[in-house]
Amino acid sequence: MKSFLNSYFPHLTDLKIESLKGDGGHRSYTRLRKGSQTFMLMSCGPADPSLKLFINIQLRLKNFVHVPQIFYSDLKEGFLLLEDLGSETLEDIFFQSDEASQISCYQKALKQLIKLQTQVKVQTGDPVFDKRFFLKEIEQALCDLELYLQKALNKIGFDKNSSQAFKKEMDEIVSCFKPEDYVYCHRDYHSRNLMLKSNQIFVIDFQDAGQGPFFYDLSSLLYDSYVSLKDKQGLLLFYFETAPDFLKKKAQSLAQLERMTKLQFLQRGFKACGRFAAFKNESNRDTHLKYLTPSLQLLKQTAQTLNYEGISNYARFLIQALKEIDSSR
Repeated sequence: MKSFLNSYFPHLTDLKIESLKGDGGHRSYTRLRKGSQTFMLMSCGPADPSLKLFINIQLRLKNFVHVPQIFYSDLKEGFLLLEDLGSETLEDIFFQSDEASQISCYQKALKQLIKLQTQVKVQTGDPVFDKRFFLKEIEQALCDLELYLQKALNKIGFDKNSSQAFKKEMDEIVSCFKPEDYVYCHRDYHSRNLMLKSNQIFVIDFQDAGQGPFFYDLSSLLYDSYVSLKDKQGLLLFYFETAPDFLKKKAQSLAQLERMTKLQFLQRGFKACGRFAAFKNESNRDTHLKYLTPSLQLLKQTAQTLNYEGISNYARFLIQALKEIDSSR
């Protein structure tokens, strides 16, 4: 790090360094202060391919949506010097602001999303988030969750009939996502990846972007594991009324948009649960385990309203298993 910093800041004596808490990923962040200026240093590790993706996608996005400026990079060592966006995320606004401020910021986030979907063009070679991709995520999440339960409960094997019914319904759901619904997609558009600076919403953590259903990022924002939005329908209506005609045509109607957003949540929400368990399995980090039960409860409720009993029953099984873990501690 010192050699990288020295190449941009010739004199390090007055440079103040503040390490920041991460959010479960492999990247680390450090705030640098030099006089009245601040910068954000992102470290990915030597020769990390996600760093080049981050730079390339930032170049595609910066003329259309608010993203952090890149000042300096070192692909070999895995460092990026970025604009400091501060520390206020949409999650912070949700928990620390009044309802009017929350709604205002979420509406700004939806406007940024519409720009992302309408102004950033899909290109040949972009990753495609299709049925095969979504089912692979589901299979991985099943493995991660069952491995976590096996370790925590000291059990081997689970009810295969229940998981088979679950997988059958997930297959039905992702079969509903058609190529004509696809737009440019951030793929992790939630409250921790949206920041407020100068009264504007900035988008971060976009290196995994690609082609996906237009309701994917909408689902990420409204059905967020970190916050529990009360007025999802109001925000969905704002999106529908603000979106241009071609997105309205894709949505067909507000009712259909709500249905597809919920269906996507069933897939994405379960994938997120798998990642929370994987953090514990892979590196013994339990930072995200507290989000498992609330996410599964919302998953169960949503599946019930859409008449997916296999998904609802499997979510119920997982919730009960998590209760057993809590009671054994």
